[in-house]
Amino acid sequence: MASQPFRACFCSACFWCLAALFSLRLRPGFFDSADGLDFSAMPAAYDGDGPRGVTCPTCPGPASGATFRGMGTPGPDLRTRREAVVREHMASENESRFDDTLATFAHPRYELIGTGQVYDGADEVKEYYARSRAVFPDQRNEVRAVHNAEDTVIVEFDLLGTHLGSLTGEEPTGRTFRCPMVALFEFTDGGDRIVCERVYFDAETIYGQLRAGG
Repeated sequence: MASQPFRACFCSACFWCLAALFSLRLRPGFFDSADGLDFSAMPAAYDGDGPRGVTCPTCPGPASGATFRGMGTPGPDLRTRREAVVREHMASENESRFDDTLATFAHPRYELIGTGQVYDGADEVKEYYARSRAVFPDQRNEVRAVHNAEDTVIVEFDLLGTHLGSLTGEEPTGRTFRCPMVALFEFTDGGDRIVCERVYFDAETIYGQLRAGG
């Protein structure tokens, strides 16, 4: 099969937008054989702290070109607000201030990947708080690290607790557990309230510590 001009995959303008958006360094003289345009000679347009808004000089659009919103990280003010919300979320859980925890959500939702449980909406989340603390009254988290990504705050933490109640009819063992976890706190685009907490962990790490004689 004969090779096709690069234009067959991208128009000149679209390729330029993608190249600028992802900060690709194009070697001098790199051009579209269909149009003869030298991409490497086109200046990039940036705003803020990265290639978040890239204006293409050749795309059709209002005024001098179309502006594409890139996959940049949130600005520093939004990152600070989101991290503060997440830290309040986790602190209020530790202190059993669950009304305050709920206030950190735009929509309350927990996804516990280690057990496959999902609690969606205020009523289900409140029930989750009540049931989990009945079994582990001192359940708490110890934050190890907080990371920021686009529309997500990632928290590495340990979950701790003492088995003092029964969840499925088992006898409380009085044993304690510590389990490393990672939680992804998702936010709406541009928002500073949580729409989902998705928690990754190994359930057997907890159960193994609670077994009698374990």
